Amino acid sequence: MHFTRGEVAEAIGRIMDWMDCGKVEKTRQSGDKVVYTGHPAFYFFHSRDEVAELIENNLTDSSYDEYSLCRELLAVLKFLLGPHDSHTNVTPLDLKMTLFGDLWIEGDCAYIIACPRELKRYLGWKIVSINGVPTAKLLEEVSQITRYATDGGLHHTQSLFLRSSRLRMLPSFTGSTVQVDYVVSHGGRTETIHGGEQAVFSQQLRCLSNWFTNNYTYELGDDYIVLHYNRCGDVDRMNQFITQVEQVVSDRNITKCIVDIRNNLGGSDGPSYVLCDWLRGRFDMLVSLVNEWVYSSGMSTALALRDVGAYTIGTDIGDSPCAFGNVVTKDFPEYGIVVRLSTKLMVAQPGKLRNQAWTKETFRADFQTPADLPQIWYFHPDLFVRRTVADAMAGRDPQMDAALSYLCS
Repeated sequence: MHFTRGEVAEAIGRIMDWMDCGKVEKTRQSGDKVVYTGHPAFYFFHSRDEVAELIENNLTDSSYDEYSLCRELLAVLKFLLGPHDSHTNVTPLDLKMTLFGDLWIEGDCAYIIACPRELKRYLGWKIVSINGVPTAKLLEEVSQITRYATDGGLHHTQSLFLRSSRLRMLPSFTGSTVQVDYVVSHGGRTETIHGGEQAVFSQQLRCLSNWFTNNYTYELGDDYIVLHYNRCGDVDRMNQFITQVEQVVSDRNITKCIVDIRNNLGGSDGPSYVLCDWLRGRFDMLVSLVNEWVYSSGMSTALALRDVGAYTIGTDIGDSPCAFGNVVTKDFPEYGIVVRLSTKLMVAQPGKLRNQAWTKETFRADFQTPADLPQIWYFHPDLFVRRTVADAMAGRDPQMDAALSYLCS
């Protein structure tokens, strides 16, 4: 797609009008339907005039495509919402993954930690450049146009950009072709991996990311059980899972439990509330494992686990417990993009399992200025243990080791 400067300005205005007050219906897991009417605080931090001036100053090119349109929208969203909302987002409709299942960001470097069988020998290799652009420069460009509450949240977003067609949203890739060439290095060797924008991998490897075919699985030790909670998915399946686990726990008289929510990027809060209601008072010792990839409803799960008595091991998580969320989506096929929009301010309540929330209809009644908002704060584990790329490639899991050591203390 190709747009003139004027067409882009018109598109941004139309899309932002919808984000501010457009109605959209969302079906809950219960089957109930609810209608939301825009972002609760779209022009709360900056006025329409300030945004119009920003757009006027930013639109300096004569021609745009859907990728550069997304980039301009992201710049506006970063100005409007800052660290308060990392959920509201725009991406191309034809978004495709490239060669890798996952990347690990460490400083200004990116490492391959999940890839197809054909590329397995590159696990642990560092990406030096993409299409001739140094990785460090690309990572910096991502940080300049995206919003994030924590370093973990930024690293997750950077990983998504470097392994998908989001690359074409970055200034260094403006007008680029679909061909994507990765220069990688390891142990003094340097090679080039050629790829396009097609998902060529046939399987997802666990590596650092704990991907499971089922969102809820468990493992048994001698006197403990490990619950792997990979994604906040379906309430009914969580109830079925708990019924299954309860039978195992009762039969074996297990009194210790580890809940592994690492890499849980969210979904719905409902299954987490069901799980935590069951966990409350159920075990003599309860541990939760978290990392930088815990996000959105995964973050709510981390808080809920702490509220029911879990000792938390891992790293700081990727989101703030005081942020906008509860996302709805809308396609704009005429512009080749899809919009993800937050519809609630979600604030964790210490000592309470469920979040407090404000919609657009209730937000302005309680908050007149940004100073009235609850202060942004961050979740820190009780014991900080970080897993590195070297740990992952060697098959080590120091976070799980620390949890097992805690259970034996």
